[in-house]
Amino acid sequence: MPSPPPERRFLDWSRPLLSAAVEELWRGRPAGTVDLSSWAIVVPSSSAARRLRGALAERASVDGGGVLAPLVLTPEAVVRWGLPEGAEPASRAETIPAWAATLLEMDPEETRALFPVEPVSRDLAWALRAAAELLRLRHTLEESARSAADAARDLSGHTPEPERWETLARVEALASERMEAASRRDSLTLRVHAAAEARAPEGIAEVWVIGVPDSAPLVRGALHSVRRNGTPVTVCIHAPESMAHTFDEWGRPIPAVWTKREIHIPDAEKNIRLLPGPAEQAAAILEEIKNARHTPGALATGSADPEIAAELLDQAGRERVDVFDPEGLPLARHELYQLLALLTGYLRGQPFGAAGRLLRQPAVLAAAKRDAAYHFSETELLRVWDEFQAERMPRSVPAALPLAEDHANAAYQRALDKLQGGEETPKRSPVPALLRWLMEMARGFSSQPVSQALTEWLEMLFGDRKFASPPERNRFLIALDTLLETLAQAERGADAFTPDMDAAARLDLALTLARDAHLYSENDGSAAELHGWLELPWRDEPDLIVAGMNEGMAPESVVSDAWLPDGARAVLDLKTNDTRLARDSYLLTAMIESRKGAGRVQLLAGRAASGGDPLKPGRLLLRCPEAELPARALRLFAEPREEENRAAMPPSWHRAWVLTPPAPPRDAPVFQRMSVTAFSDYLACPFRFYLKHGLGMREYDAAKTEMDARDFGGLFHDSMQALHEHEDLKDSENADAVAAFLRQTAAEIARRKWGADLTVPLAMQLESAQNRLSAVARVHTAERAAGWRCESVEISFPNLPNSTEPVKIDGMEIRGRIDLIERQKDTGALRVLDYKTSAKPKQPREAHLKNMTRSKTELDLPDWQLPVIGGKPHRWTNLQLPLYARIVGSHYGQNVAVGYINAPLAVSQTALAMWEDVDEATLESAWQCAVGAVRAIRAGRFFPPAEKVEYDDFARLGFRDFAESFDLRLLEKFAELRGAEAKDR
Repeated sequence: MPSPPPERRFLDWSRPLLSAAVEELWRGRPAGTVDLSSWAIVVPSSSAARRLRGALAERASVDGGGVLAPLVLTPEAVVRWGLPEGAEPASRAETIPAWAATLLEMDPEETRALFPVEPVSRDLAWALRAAAELLRLRHTLEESARSAADAARDLSGHTPEPERWETLARVEALASERMEAASRRDSLTLRVHAAAEARAPEGIAEVWVIGVPDSAPLVRGALHSVRRNGTPVTVCIHAPESMAHTFDEWGRPIPAVWTKREIHIPDAEKNIRLLPGPAEQAAAILEEIKNARHTPGALATGSADPEIAAELLDQAGRERVDVFDPEGLPLARHELYQLLALLTGYLRGQPFGAAGRLLRQPAVLAAAKRDAAYHFSETELLRVWDEFQAERMPRSVPAALPLAEDHANAAYQRALDKLQGGEETPKRSPVPALLRWLMEMARGFSSQPVSQALTEWLEMLFGDRKFASPPERNRFLIALDTLLETLAQAERGADAFTPDMDAAARLDLALTLARDAHLYSENDGSAAELHGWLELPWRDEPDLIVAGMNEGMAPESVVSDAWLPDGARAVLDLKTNDTRLARDSYLLTAMIESRKGAGRVQLLAGRAASGGDPLKPGRLLLRCPEAELPARALRLFAEPREEENRAAMPPSWHRAWVLTPPAPPRDAPVFQRMSVTAFSDYLACPFRFYLKHGLGMREYDAAKTEMDARDFGGLFHDSMQALHEHEDLKDSENADAVAAFLRQTAAEIARRKWGADLTVPLAMQLESAQNRLSAVARVHTAERAAGWRCESVEISFPNLPNSTEPVKIDGMEIRGRIDLIERQKDTGALRVLDYKTSAKPKQPREAHLKNMTRSKTELDLPDWQLPVIGGKPHRWTNLQLPLYARIVGSHYGQNVAVGYINAPLAVSQTALAMWEDVDEATLESAWQCAVGAVRAIRAGRFFPPAEKVEYDDFARLGFRDFAESFDLRLLEKFAELRGAEAKDR
């Protein structure tokens, strides 16, 4: 026979819940000391428990008596009443390794329904992550007093993938057997049993449940057991008794009623505010806090959006207003947690990139400098580390050591070669020492218990740490204690179920266990508090301001869940979007009703999140009378006013600064010499040319793991140079032999530069280079058969044969490096060839000359860049091959042909491409264009910037409008002075 429902009492909601609850508990009590010691009162949270205990003591003080306090506890504690004496459920630190070991032992086919995509590596690290996710799901099921097997049974016919649940139930059964064999009690099984056997502790005569509008099935089952075992249970609902029909027996709002019920917000035009984002909502709250600071106890603040708390604390700190976040700081945001996450990434195979990220932590960098490279500053250490990484791209720290020693020796020798008399002897690169230090650190974690190694490591890093304030020190120590204790738990769990777990996995498990922890501090009562949505009903201040009233936050909702969509949640008696909506609708109504007599409720919603993603106003704000709905909706969904956009709603991006490039020195190298290839930069954009060649700016990738275009071209050119210098093969007509040599040469160059253990991207790029070289071998041998022979390879001018004079254009020294000069052995004809390894093949003419389109940009170009060739207007975009033809032709005293050897990504398109119609007039036009560019450069004409260029190395600096990102006044003034000086001369 089912037990009768619990008694329900209804609390006066014309006053806030806290004071209404105290009044109900005091009802009928005689004056003097009030004895509530035989009562247990269940409230929704530990914060509510503290508030209730404080309010009871305050009421007793007002009455001039005392109170024997009741046992005030949270719903979870009621479940523990049924635990057998001494019984403790297995911790997560034990359960996760047990499930991980189970997953690893199962055949992949057995778990195919759970993991349809086979993991890259079915190892312990994967198993721990998978186990943690599955147990997160199982913890959700625990609220409904169901195991995975129960859920599989109950969802039969309600889910399109029953085999997934059946497989999960199989994993659950095997993992439970494993835990029982190790004398561990499965948490879910034990808690479900405890709920069924719960009885009130000795001395407790009554149990009251106050203000718990969304109790879980497991808790309700425990309370049923308490009643069945003879202790009466009373449910107190903060609402008038006339609304009894709108709540179930446990005080939960009935969705069919509360999801449709109107919410009457007094003076809605004034008390509902739509603001641009979290910053503006935080500012509105802060303003209310400042207005109320002279009337303590008048204002309560809260937010359903967690982004607003951080923004409010930031703004309050700047304005020196004390604001306290009772939710605390998430441990995952503390520096120690982040440091351990980086350490874990490094210990998992010592990848070089992870080592670099760890080394960038200030405490680690300071220790490395002290212990391994004290002759260098921290900035120098990171600079040489990044230079080595960008050049050699090692896969791991152990693989990097021989590369670093080679790199250091080569750099040291170059520095010695450049050493001038009286200069200090250069320092050797510290990278090898840093690598050895990092390797020794990793050995420390593999040679002793991880908790001991971590303690020693942290002591080395932070032993002499000075803190800016006592609260900062306290947070650090609490974070440290929490992490070390969690690691100790992880080690015990690992030893019980996965004893072979290495240091990285043990640290990773500890971080998983600690991820949801918070670091709490105490409020001395002077700071205003920002409460979460579910804590606000327990505030009794007359004025209330609540931010984050957006869809998905208030009402809270789950948009998508692959395992537990809303329909499945309803079947399993878990919280659904409807039950959450009903709960939040009731809570807002109660907060408003309790302040109608004296007080005010302000509700703030945002148009967008901090990242710019649009937000919708919550449905709770639209539950007004039907006649008011059109106006309310128009107001809440209106386009932002123009002034609001300008003043408070920043665009998704904005320019934080404007760069001011300095003017060059009068004798700067950019006025003395330039390379042939630099002309294309100037013709594309004078300003970008100045950034690159005048200021030496280049985009720098400190985390490079694959060849850039320069690296790839260097590998290709070095391989071809080795062929042309090989006496037996350079004139060979055997394509297979040449291709084999080129492939082997490229592999050897890659091994010397990047090591034998290439990263996956490097290995793929090497294969691509070898394939392209094989294709070029066919072109090379065909040209050898046609009588072409190498005259010079990779030759720089002015070092042409029998020449020492520099090449000059209008007094500017011109430098260049020619890939290949060939001579026809029968006719004596000469040609200059340039290797092109771009993705697509290029034709020489199109790469240098563009047809005029008569755009405004082109019409603003100088005449010397706009030749008429073949009777049609063109513009020069590149001068490389024509200048090579002029310079080489002048040196040898004969005409020179020019062309490309294209080695594109599609090897079938590899071919020789000659510039067939280049003539003396074209070469002269290119020369005059070079003269014009040289004169413009010497005149300081480094502006205006081009709106866009084909290959933009500086796009990240320019954002959307390149010209507006820079202040060019210094360059313009410099050009004016150069012009005035030229006139004077």
